[in-house]
Amino acid sequence: MGFILIFYFKGSINELIEKFDDDVNAIIETYDINAETNGKLSEKLEKGKKKINYYYKKVRGVIITFIVLLTVVTISVPVITYDKYILEHVEYNFKVSERKDHVLDIFMFSYETLLQDRHAYLPGEAESRLNNEIKKLEVMNIKIFYSDNINNFDKELQENIYMGKLGLSPTIKMSYLDEIFLNHKCFNINMDLCSNITEKIDNDFTEDLIKFNVDEIISEFIERARSILYRSNITYQKTEVDPYNLDYGDIHQFRQRYLNDNDYQFEYDIYDYIIGALKKYEEIIYQIINLKIKDGILCIIAFYIIGISLILFSIVYTRRIIKEANTSLIEIINIAFIIPKSAVDSSPEFKRFIDTGFLDY
Repeated sequence: MGFILIFYFKGSINELIEKFDDDVNAIIETYDINAETNGKLSEKLEKGKKKINYYYKKVRGVIITFIVLLTVVTISVPVITYDKYILEHVEYNFKVSERKDHVLDIFMFSYETLLQDRHAYLPGEAESRLNNEIKKLEVMNIKIFYSDNINNFDKELQENIYMGKLGLSPTIKMSYLDEIFLNHKCFNINMDLCSNITEKIDNDFTEDLIKFNVDEIISEFIERARSILYRSNITYQKTEVDPYNLDYGDIHQFRQRYLNDNDYQFEYDIYDYIIGALKKYEEIIYQIINLKIKDGILCIIAFYIIGISLILFSIVYTRRIIKEANTSLIEIINIAFIIPKSAVDSSPEFKRFIDTGFLDY
């Protein structure tokens, strides 16, 4: 027993088991079964030294480690991949949805610029707000449509939309948005109005224009707002108009300020079509996100099942290795103290180990 304890304290018991496992099995089989097996003992001992079996037992720990790592990758990678995809598209759609707010603000401040209501805004205030909203929407619209070349645009928008936080392709390269950009379809908040479009030639509101892609319509909308801004006489408003003594009695005069303005009438007529197209734009993106979430859930469940199967396999496999090592160790001890010396002598290498306490490589 002493020589076994020496190898145990040196951490070499596995090496001991692996080296003599075949010899032990052959001796045990000879001793336990019957005398007919005795004649086969020498043959078994000669064939028992199979290198493949020896090296297989050497690398079993590596196999278990590989299975554990594969399990971690199988479970984590799908979650990380789908999470990144969904977050990118949700943030992208959130930024795109801001265009609706800018369109509404431009529409409202165009009205205020024409109306010049001193109870609502000081001289030049509506013009300043309109100018700011035009810049915001114009920069965002150019960047969304031509996102391959945005280095000279506003830094904040550039970082929020295209510098790592969204990372999506330009809309012109998204095939699932062809309905918005290439199919020349009409969109409106109330889609029933697309079947009966009343053209207004005076302000260039035509059916062909409505069926342009949404970015081109927004560009035209911006140009009309800029025209209203440039025609506003801010100097006159600041010097000649008394902000506290405007007469509200002449309602007709106020109405005519925007009813007679072709640029504002164009904005008024096209507004619902722009908002309808942008809502459809967002709806398509959210449909893609919804489908991706469903696919992702199924994929993650499938990979989790695979991962759990790998974990169960590694547990069973590890238990088997421990059981085999324990059995082999018990057999070695039994051979050393129970099996007759004549049986041990059948394996010269094993006999030499028992006598000397050293492994012969």
